[in-house]
Amino acid sequence: MDKEEAKGVVAFKDTNVFLDVTKGIQYLNETMDLAKQAFEEAMNLGPLAQEKVMGLKMRLVDAKLHEDGVHRGPAQSSPP
Repeated sequence: MDKEEAKGVVAFKDTNVFLDVTKGIQYLNETMDLAKQAFEEAMNLGPLAQEKVMGLKMRLVDAKLHEDGVHRGPAQSSPP
């Protein structure tokens, strides 16, 4: 992992890592906790058959968030 990518490490879950490599996205810091929770849930449940995910590097490269703070809550950011 290069130096710039290492600066964006947000969370670890077992052997998986979540990186934020975005540049200049407003309000992202307000929703990063929701992104961390979603990452942990996805690593535990996995994409199929509810098997744990191992050895994944997930990079957040772009995000588009609503300007109004009411629309950036868990109901809008996380799947049901």
